[in-house]
Amino acid sequence: MDKKYYKYKSKYIKLKKLLGGGPEQSKIASYDESYQDNITEQLETPHPVDTTKFDLTGPVCIYYLKHKTIDKKIILLGDVHYNYNYGCESNFKIIDYISKLFNESDIQYDLFIESDFHKILSNPDSFVPSDYLTELIQFGLYNYKKKENFRIHFHDIRGLMNGFYKFQNNNLKPIKFYIEETRNEISQNLVKNENITTKQQYREFILKNKKIIKKKTKEAIKEMKRLNNFKKFYLNFLTKDLNDWIFELLDELENDFPSDNQLYKILKKESLKLKNNNPEYYSKIKEFLISKLRKHKAILETPHSFDNFEIFSEFIQNIFHSFLDTTAFITDFYLVCRIMKNPVLINNITYVGVGHIPNIQELLGDDFDLIFSQMNEPQNPTFRCLENITPFDYFFTTGTIL
Repeated sequence: MDKKYYKYKSKYIKLKKLLGGGPEQSKIASYDESYQDNITEQLETPHPVDTTKFDLTGPVCIYYLKHKTIDKKIILLGDVHYNYNYGCESNFKIIDYISKLFNESDIQYDLFIESDFHKILSNPDSFVPSDYLTELIQFGLYNYKKKENFRIHFHDIRGLMNGFYKFQNNNLKPIKFYIEETRNEISQNLVKNENITTKQQYREFILKNKKIIKKKTKEAIKEMKRLNNFKKFYLNFLTKDLNDWIFELLDELENDFPSDNQLYKILKKESLKLKNNNPEYYSKIKEFLISKLRKHKAILETPHSFDNFEIFSEFIQNIFHSFLDTTAFITDFYLVCRIMKNPVLINNITYVGVGHIPNIQELLGDDFDLIFSQMNEPQNPTFRCLENITPFDYFFTTGTIL
């Protein structure tokens, strides 16, 4: 086993409670000869490439991408970040299939998982796998840097953005959902005394009573003085916590000057090699990011009023969605820079939220051919089941699908 493994010993010990079912602490802290013998045997006895299509439970979409001019392939997997419903009746869950590749395949893999590695390490006891993504994160934490031919990367850098978790978890999200919940509760109360038996009847009734629902929602908000309580806080938060780092990052990207901004430093570090290897491609995706930041800045600077319920509600929702879209795009820019900067990363698997897929496709652009795709709709009874797909090792080895 590589001696660099020892440097991660403390991390694995710290994560022992998190990694239920893993090796004993003594095995984590010592040189495991039997494990090394097993790896050596695997490398000396190549496993055949899988040629049987299969069903995969977990992701809701998959894209097989192949670069037009260089040896680089990507499999994009999109997840919806919630429970385990609507999977396949048989075959693999995503965690089982990735584990199979990890243990049996001999080709080179790079697995990118949408996760904030440092945030989990800072409080590992709070991390409890609850869906397909978090199961995969747990797998990645335990197997990080354990095999030379299966590298694992965690690429979510949104925790470096000033105010991100505070914004996402505690601030605009509750007021947005509070307004929606209040509106829904009023709608349900109106429907109670009506003879409504179908979804179509319900939609028609809500549309007919739209003005009444809006008026009652506005009155409910005012009665609780929700707007007044949050007015001063939001003005301060939007100015200091969000605008500052958005505007600073935008200035740094446009002017390329040295900065103490941690987010900018890590973006610059990862994109510098890409810039040196392919300056034209780097300039193109950098302009995509600048454009996204400019749009968000424009929304932040939109005049708004806290005295008008409709304007306030729309403003909050626009800010909320724009913030999530912009921060997701920054993380996707970082991911693409990491994949594209290094010619060694030839076989890449990315497991991300389905909302990240369009960003990644935009950043990769027309340099890649789409070999195959499958996208399930939410109303599909097997929403979380990709059916009859080509084995990953077959695509990475041949560049084609079955």
